[in-house]
Amino acid sequence: MIVDWPFADLLLGSWLSVVLVFSLYNLLQGYILQETFRLTLGLLGLTIAFTDAFFYGVFDFFLPILQQTIAPYVASVTIVVITVLASWFTRPFLRFAELIPAHDRKLALTEKLVMLPLPALLVVPPHWVGLAQMIIAPIDAYFWTRAFLAIRHVGGFGARLMALFWPAIATGAILWFARNLGLVPGSAWLTVAYMLGIALEGIAISLALSYRLKKLAEDSTTALASAEAINRAALDLQDQLRTEIDERTAELRQQERRANEEYRSKQAFLSLISHDLRGPLSSASQSISHLLLNLHAGKTQELARLLTNVDDTLIQQVSLVDRLLDIETLRTSSRNELPPTLDLHQVVASCLANWRGRFASRAMNAVNEIDQDSTIRADPLLLNTMLETLLGNALQHGSPDGVVRIGHDPHDASGFFVGNTVKDLSESSRAKILGLNEQHMTIGQPNDDEATQTADALFAALGSGRGLGLTLARGVMRARGGDLISDIDEPMVRFRVIMPTIERRVLIVDDQPLQVSALEDRLSPVLPATHFYEANDVEAALRVLADTGIDLILCDVRMPDADGFALLEAVRSKPLLEHTPFMLLSAVASPAEAHALNQRAARAGADAFHAKPLSAEALADIRSYIPSATAPPIHH
Repeated sequence: MIVDWPFADLLLGSWLSVVLVFSLYNLLQGYILQETFRLTLGLLGLTIAFTDAFFYGVFDFFLPILQQTIAPYVASVTIVVITVLASWFTRPFLRFAELIPAHDRKLALTEKLVMLPLPALLVVPPHWVGLAQMIIAPIDAYFWTRAFLAIRHVGGFGARLMALFWPAIATGAILWFARNLGLVPGSAWLTVAYMLGIALEGIAISLALSYRLKKLAEDSTTALASAEAINRAALDLQDQLRTEIDERTAELRQQERRANEEYRSKQAFLSLISHDLRGPLSSASQSISHLLLNLHAGKTQELARLLTNVDDTLIQQVSLVDRLLDIETLRTSSRNELPPTLDLHQVVASCLANWRGRFASRAMNAVNEIDQDSTIRADPLLLNTMLETLLGNALQHGSPDGVVRIGHDPHDASGFFVGNTVKDLSESSRAKILGLNEQHMTIGQPNDDEATQTADALFAALGSGRGLGLTLARGVMRARGGDLISDIDEPMVRFRVIMPTIERRVLIVDDQPLQVSALEDRLSPVLPATHFYEANDVEAALRVLADTGIDLILCDVRMPDADGFALLEAVRSKPLLEHTPFMLLSAVASPAEAHALNQRAARAGADAFHAKPLSAEALADIRSYIPSATAPPIHH
């Protein structure tokens, strides 16, 4: 059983050295990385090296007769050790239990089968045990062959590589076992076959381990890059949060300053109001006392004069309280709602009717120069507040026997003016009228510079107790997006009221975004100052209509879930939307189809139907339904 090495001794020494280095390297790697399969691989290599050294007579300290005697026992034991160690390495390395559990269980049983003949060495001749082991070896090789066929499809690069080399490895191992057991004679070709199988196994394992290390390095690099990216994102988020905290802190500090200034301004304002209320009410109280005395004395003419004073005083105070309530209402009212269309001539006439008696008491003539049927889209409260304020200003500061005129603004079609005649204006009066000494003030947002300036502005705002006063009136208009502009052309002083610009709002409903964009491009030139809202289905359109006042709805007929007629029915069923202009649009294949859709749209309550692409006549028709700032919408 002990055979001679068929080649040069140098080749045997090189072979054993390579196997030992490979084994020691894997033992060290397994210890460092705490990988059991590497430790097993190292022990496997050491066992193979020991077995080769023994059977090729490297150990010369054995007596030849002793070495020949124990050789069958060594062969039987090393076959078991090498087979079990190879199984212990390969199964966890290629993850058999995870990827092919059924085959892994069978291989675990073959490990026990390989060890089964070993105890028989104690009672039977070793060559019988060797024969049993050689019968079991092909069975073991069969189960391993099936396992490699199964793992090569799911086990990755290492599994495919070892499956590729497995036929040579199995053939070399069986021949080697047979020679060690003395069942076949040793020869050069057998040694080459055995060495080739072991070498291929070592190459396959080395390449698989290298590939695994490469993947591990790549995964580590990717994980590190991901961690760095997460860290950078966390740092960016930290910087963003820090910036946001700084901004919020600055905003809170600014709000705190504003709150403090507003508090001081309100204190000053309350003091002013108390003064303005106390004086006239004391005068009214004294007048009532005199009235009672004169009533007992029977002085009728004096009674009439005192009653007139009391009535005028109380009217002034009620007007003042009304104006204060109007300021708060204007400050908190929503700007999202579309203002109604008002008859400007009628609004002015109604307001003048309440003031003619007061103007007549000063022999002043008030003239309404607004054209009949002139309309304006405006907040009624804002419009009345401006008229009341400017008429009160004209009554106080206009010349007796003068004229008060209310007419169209020649510079702005959306505005009007209130003018009154004056005499001998001083420089301070000019500055006050033109707003040269005012601090800019927005209702609800006091000036940030100094609290005293805000308080001074409020003191100057109320004037004599009638209306808002010019400073506060300008603040109200500018806060709402309009303006109050004054000019002087003696003897006439005019105050031009520029009402806030009304932005048209059009809702386009179409499930094709390109169609929406194309329609906006067509409408933009003919509908300047228009904001287009978009919706791609009926539900989205209803959400827009619930949150926003819309002047006109343009809806495609054909949409996937619910068509344009479904939206039309939903709109017409809502009281707040039932009068909103609604146009249906659709591409048609023939004039007959267009006529049919037009008839159906009219019956369903649509204002119009137009075929796509829109013609010039269709654009003009759409334009006629959009309200302007000075004219009401035209309903067909």
